[in-house]
Amino acid sequence: LGFIFAVIPVLVALVCEVLDVDPSWETTFVTILVHTNPYIAMAAVTSEMSNPGSLGQVSFFWLLYCGIALLASTLVLFISVLKVRKAALIQATGQLTIKPSRKRREKDATATVSTKKTAKIRTVIGSPTIWKELHTPLVGRRKKLTFVIISIALGILFLTYWLIYLEDSLTAEEVHISYTAIFTILGILVTAVIPATCITSEKEARSWPLLLATTLTDWQILFGKFVGSVRRVLPAWLLLFGHLVLFSIASNTIDILAIPMIVLVTASIIIFLVCSGLYFSARFRHSTTAVVANFSLAGTIWLLIPLLSSLVSGIWGGVNEGLAYIAIANPICQVVTIIDTLVDHYDLGCYTFYWPYLGSASTIETVYLLLVSMLFYVAIGLLFVLRAKGLLRRKIF
Repeated sequence: LGFIFAVIPVLVALVCEVLDVDPSWETTFVTILVHTNPYIAMAAVTSEMSNPGSLGQVSFFWLLYCGIALLASTLVLFISVLKVRKAALIQATGQLTIKPSRKRREKDATATVSTKKTAKIRTVIGSPTIWKELHTPLVGRRKKLTFVIISIALGILFLTYWLIYLEDSLTAEEVHISYTAIFTILGILVTAVIPATCITSEKEARSWPLLLATTLTDWQILFGKFVGSVRRVLPAWLLLFGHLVLFSIASNTIDILAIPMIVLVTASIIIFLVCSGLYFSARFRHSTTAVVANFSLAGTIWLLIPLLSSLVSGIWGGVNEGLAYIAIANPICQVVTIIDTLVDHYDLGCYTFYWPYLGSASTIETVYLLLVSMLFYVAIGLLFVLRAKGLLRRKIF
């Protein structure tokens, strides 16, 4: 969905801008996007309602849009029906997968006549839960498919870099603010999902009672799940830090001071969402419920509360200190403020950061604010972990 509704429109816009596409073709592309992308369609209808004639030569037919959406939904539903029926039949016959791989089929065929020695039992070093979490593969069975998807995603990413380079805009503050904000949001999404499934997945697999029946303490189990969750979410932040390294060390577009500052922001997000994910994973029985709860928590404190605070500020016509710190504690706001200040500036650390509602702050004051924000999130995360420990052995089945 992100690729269809976000990446494709961005690529179309960049290609039309860089290649100076004929206006008639550009109108055709926009017309297609308006009738296939719900977000662009809503934006176009809203613009036309508030400013008649703003669409220019682009025509929007809501019946055509609804017909295309209905056709696409029917196609997806039909494919899902076929998949579900096939999966149900195969599961009823006792098979593990819909289409076993060639290596698995060969292994099953030769299992009864194989004379090879069994694999050695690996020695567990240190805590069993930490050892297990650290030795669990990050990529599942479909390694080739995962590699192809990652390669395509990186190819599209570098294509956007190249198109922006052709426009001679790689040094613009808006470009780097957009990239870092998007990468931060992607990291938040992944960090909200993975920790919320670390316990519920074992509950759904009926292996959770076996773990609780061991001699491991609750703290050992939780710490192992915490380490495993952090390990699994760290790759999601490689895009953000890859961008920072590329444009700070390689091209000097971003001051290298941005890296340690954003490390503080990232640490706050990871610690807070992993701890809250542990709590919701211990609180609920199903992964879907836990993931939705963790998403709702992040959306409330980082989207809903700032939105309401800005509305209150606009209505009352004034700002108090509480609203200022709500903005400062928002990780997206932190990243945008840092990049906005440190892009294409060479003041050797003598920067002035402009925070919403608060005003200007020096580099030392900004680092202090980031540290206080991180400690606040760590403290709240510890409370979530303490509550998760209390729920660990309740509602096991």
